[in-house]
Amino acid sequence: MSFYKKHIKKLILSLIIFTSSAVLFSCLEGNLPNTHTTNPFGLQIIFPNANPDLIFGNLCDLVELEVLVNRELTPNGSLVQFELNSTTLPVSKRGAIVFFTPAIMDGRAFAEYVAGILRVGDIAGDLATVNIGVTLTTPAGDSQSDFVPVTINPVNLTGPAGIIDLLANPDPTFCTDQGLTPNPDVTLTIILTTTGIPPSPNDGDPTKAQLFIEVSRPDLGSILDPTPPIIGTKVQGQAVVEYIAEDNAGGTQVITARLVLPNPQDKFESAPFVPVEDRTILVDVIINQTIGTECFETGGGDGPGAELFTIFPTFTTTTPGGQVALQANVTSDGSPVQGRQVCCDYSVQTTPASTITAVGGAMGCVLTNASGQSLFTADIDGAAATPASPIVTCCNIADGSGPPCPINAPTVQANIQVNP
Repeated sequence: MSFYKKHIKKLILSLIIFTSSAVLFSCLEGNLPNTHTTNPFGLQIIFPNANPDLIFGNLCDLVELEVLVNRELTPNGSLVQFELNSTTLPVSKRGAIVFFTPAIMDGRAFAEYVAGILRVGDIAGDLATVNIGVTLTTPAGDSQSDFVPVTINPVNLTGPAGIIDLLANPDPTFCTDQGLTPNPDVTLTIILTTTGIPPSPNDGDPTKAQLFIEVSRPDLGSILDPTPPIIGTKVQGQAVVEYIAEDNAGGTQVITARLVLPNPQDKFESAPFVPVEDRTILVDVIINQTIGTECFETGGGDGPGAELFTIFPTFTTTTPGGQVALQANVTSDGSPVQGRQVCCDYSVQTTPASTITAVGGAMGCVLTNASGQSLFTADIDGAAATPASPIVTCCNIADGSGPPCPINAPTVQANIQVNP
């Protein structure tokens, strides 16, 4: 609280005027009037100010309050009482005053307010308002009240819209019986989007948001990391979920993302207790998983010493303006192959056109590294010309002299579903 340290010495001296006092913060039911209170002895409060006055209901956004008073009418040591009122929020969701100066010093008083947990759907409208009231009482017993409104945005977690169609591998013997290498794991990358939630390493810290991913049918597939971190910014963040489909398994899979927001009392003693069900957001992602009948995820030849060309992920979802990381792999007899030039482009494009950049390369081509990997970034700038159809990223091993993905080159595909 370095912002207030310079006021503390003077404040302690002024408080000697009052030999007995109590904590004057309260979260009261009811509402302050929508007009300033007048007093026969004049205007004590010049104005209360909140900075910022628009925040998220995430238990992290801090509002600094400053109350300026008329020094001629309000001597040092006049008591200050803060209270929270709202017509739209119950007490448990109004947040808390986490610091305040209980008396006027040099014509000012200060406080810090943090909003409570507010989720989309908790209120009828899109925004909520908390009125932070302040009441001054002079040594002579005169008092006056005023308030400043703070607008609160609800937080949210969203996933891909609609049902995702996913083609799982056939039984591995389907490929080996044809003398082909079994397909690599079919992996679906799901992007969850957060709004108003600060990034979190998801390491079990109860003062930060925690995200848990579960599947309804483990026989159909599994989650690579069931507690992925929340990355990005507070305004808009992401959590990347990797789903691995079981071979030769079909049916309806429901992936449930459970976001648990911190309990206010775990961060601030003055905050109200909120039960876990009132600070949890649930999102379901539905997958229609069917069994494929082709060995199409790999390129190259077969037999001893043949190079196996794969791409990860083979299917993923995003939104216009999103970004997808692609990893092409070249191996031979299970060992990485370095120095193969891999090129990627779109064989089915978006409108407007999207771009693919090779990490560490140029013109959409890059050599495989010591791990046999070539990395690419697909910037999705539009949507597919045919709604609900995936755009197709096509990668091949080539000499780089011609366009990517000629028919006679080892080729793999990554399908990217662009949701609105």
